[in-house]
Amino acid sequence: MKLVSLLLSSILILNTPHDYNFNHFIKNSICDETVIPKDNYSYIFDEYTVNSITKDFNYKNIESKIYYNNTNSSKKETYRITKNTIVNANINPLILYNSKYLKSFLDKSQNQINETVLTRKEIEEESGIIIGFDLPPKTKLTINNFQVGYIIKGNLCWKRYSKSGTFLGYYKKEANSSLLSSNSTNIELTEAYQNE
Repeated sequence: MKLVSLLLSSILILNTPHDYNFNHFIKNSICDETVIPKDNYSYIFDEYTVNSITKDFNYKNIESKIYYNNTNSSKKETYRITKNTIVNANINPLILYNSKYLKSFLDKSQNQINETVLTRKEIEEESGIIIGFDLPPKTKLTINNFQVGYIIKGNLCWKRYSKSGTFLGYYKKEANSSLLSSNSTNIELTEAYQNE
């Protein structure tokens, strides 16, 4: 059995970039008091801090397709997207409490990722030829098409003040999330001879 992985520029993908108008994400733009502790201190939201970012080449399986060649000679095949798909990033509910949390999260994450990232991606059926290949004799080939994503680990941070206005440090809440690559998909081809 042989596994081949191809990282392709997804020129066939309809990207949905965002301009910080997050109405499709924010259900309620509510005040910080819903998220921060109820105590005798004052809290002012500061920023989202990124602790680590990991690129996930198998973030979401867009589709799988199996090809068979039962003949004694090689066979030419072509893989194409065969269904409409919408892939959503996994945004932590804490970040979705307020648009300023989400904006800070996206700004800080984008600054550390070397490409445009998305919260949502639309993939169009039959959007064009992605890959052509020769299928060897007596072979079964499985293709898995993955959306590439980024796993972001980080915290929402507030400045904490006493009643007299003295700065007392920071209050943090863990808010790990994910984002989508805007221009990459990962095509994995697993080849197996039929007598295996």
